[in-house]
Amino acid sequence: MDHDQALTVTAPVLTTAVLADVADLEAVLARLGGADLVTAAALLDLLDEPRLTAVIDAVVGCGAAALFSLTVDGQVRIDPPDPYDDALAHAFDAHQRREGRVDPDAGAAAAGRFRAHGWRVVEARTPWRLSSDVALIEAWLSGRAEAAAEWEPDAADQVAAWLERRRRRLGDGGLEVLVGHLDVLALPPPSRSGPSR
Repeated sequence: MDHDQALTVTAPVLTTAVLADVADLEAVLARLGGADLVTAAALLDLLDEPRLTAVIDAVVGCGAAALFSLTVDGQVRIDPPDPYDDALAHAFDAHQRREGRVDPDAGAAAAGRFRAHGWRVVEARTPWRLSSDVALIEAWLSGRAEAAAEWEPDAADQVAAWLERRRRRLGDGGLEVLVGHLDVLALPPPSRSGPSR
């Protein structure tokens, strides 16, 4: 299943398009008769505790293997550093944790929940290393600044000044960014494996 039809039509396996909240994953999987694999990218860090629990419980309930990739882990390094980096990171992280989101703890929390069910879990650090794609770095910087300013409106001027310094440095060709991510592979015990297709 994937919300992006362009991806499902190129998949080498049977695919089904379903529009549902992640909290409904258990019902969706039941309606489909289970699954061999549940996978998602850049999802876990967007979930609050109840939705994260619902996803893990749904996967465990159907016995499918799970692969969750591109979950941010909160590690960010911008080189060279700027005096406002830490303050901006604090505001950005607070924005990402709004409304009870698990955010940078989501990957580790998911891994821990799978292990508590007796599943074998493999965690892999998969950091983004951005140095040559100027457009991607600029978009990342802008999004980070926008979130920080939204969370701390009183600091909007400092955020704008930080973004301008970062853009200048990027234009000079001397900015490197590392954004930490954690991928989580969870494999059920042999007796709990999902249906074979």
